[in-house]
Amino acid sequence: MNSWDDVMDVGLRCHFLASQRAAKLMVERKEGLICNISSGGALFNFFTVPYGVGKAGLDKMSEMCGRELKKHNVTCLSLWPGLVQTEHIVAGAEKINNT
Repeated sequence: MNSWDDVMDVGLRCHFLASQRAAKLMVERKEGLICNISSGGALFNFFTVPYGVGKAGLDKMSEMCGRELKKHNVTCLSLWPGLVQTEHIVAGAEKINNT
């Protein structure tokens, strides 16, 4: 359960709170862009169930926020930058290369 809670807190809840705060400021200004960083883990089986569910939730949240904020000239989107060379990715690649 700790893994689930950690991923949801960092990967979803924090994005929601930051988007909510940013949206309030942007609606007042009548313009803005909220860009959430997600991954293909939303559609494909990367890493763990909590990771995939968190990324799918982030993508859906971005979509729904975008629809809600459109009337205020605020855009909300979710980007998938592809693989980023993190310690986790490097360790996984080394494990594959050594088998």
